Amino acid sequence: MAGRGWRRAAGAAVVFAGLMWVAPALPKSASAKARELRAALSLVRGQIELYRRHHDAFPPHSGDAFKAALTQYSRRDHATSEQEDEAGGFVFGPYLLAFPRNPFSGSVEVSTAPSSPRQGWYYDPRTGEFRTNDGEHDEL
Repeated sequence: MAGRGWRRAAGAAVVFAGLMWVAPALPKSASAKARELRAALSLVRGQIELYRRHHDAFPPHSGDAFKAALTQYSRRDHATSEQEDEAGGFVFGPYLLAFPRNPFSGSVEVSTAPSSPRQGWYYDPRTGEFRTNDGEHDEL
């Protein structure tokens, strides 16, 4: 009888592992996407503020430079490097391991213009504002 409990537990573990493998492939509900979007916005906004405190300024202007500033090591002058280098001054960051994808548009692109083409995110380097740029969730 003791073996039956073990088999049930092992069977449940296999089913759970299978569900964890299949779950990412299932379509997400709108409420799940909204939670993911809010989490991504909160994370990036917090890291923008931390960057500002380290560099006494918001991250650089262009979308690619903005993403590099948050995902690579940086110096006070905003130069970035994929490698930490204390002698070279690259001691800040990285602030994000990877740039988040907008769960509604599927894009990681960052625009500094809040109009078309609609992309994943909008960033205003003058104010540090960061929000979606998908046309439907821009108010979050």
